[in-house]
Amino acid sequence: GSAPEAYLEEFTEKYITNVNKPFHIRIIPTMINENKIALLRKAGLVSAVMGLQASDRVNLKIYKRPTTRASFLLAARLLNKYEIAGRYDVIIDNPYEDEEDMMHVIRTFEAAPKPYKLDIFSLAFLPFTELTIKAMADGNYAPETTGYVDAMNARKNHVFPELFNILEMTPYTPRQIIDWLLAIKNKKVRNVILK
Repeated sequence: GSAPEAYLEEFTEKYITNVNKPFHIRIIPTMINENKIALLRKAGLVSAVMGLQASDRVNLKIYKRPTTRASFLLAARLLNKYEIAGRYDVIIDNPYEDEEDMMHVIRTFEAAPKPYKLDIFSLAFLPFTELTIKAMADGNYAPETTGYVDAMNARKNHVFPELFNILEMTPYTPRQIIDWLLAIKNKKVRNVILK
């Protein structure tokens, strides 16, 4: 998706002539547009993985990634328009995100066109990265979070377990039900705060 359109035109022509098989790619939402997706679909693209990662605030300030809700949804709508299966990555269990960030992520996936698959990962503090160094300095580093941990298979104690459950449901659940669950969650939070 980040290749120039002229390259993708040449790739499409050669791929159809020499290979002509369905394929799968990983894309970055901010680096694609409709012309690129149309060319890739013509060449045989059937599915694409892309990451939202987190809320706009966390993506921009913590991860220093340019992907926003708007750029992600634009890319997701293009995949849907061209009947390309979407598989979306999200990172949770970040000590620098709050419930509002997690709800932003849920609302983003709630707005994404269905069908899609959601891959949820717990944040992994990898050695010598800026984020790990910050977490160590702030006291947010825990040895059990070191390495690449798949939230679906290994980590059970999520930072926001109720919101994690709602997030998991977004690809398969009508928007009205997600809205209702979020409203219940908000009501519980307000009741705890008011007590």
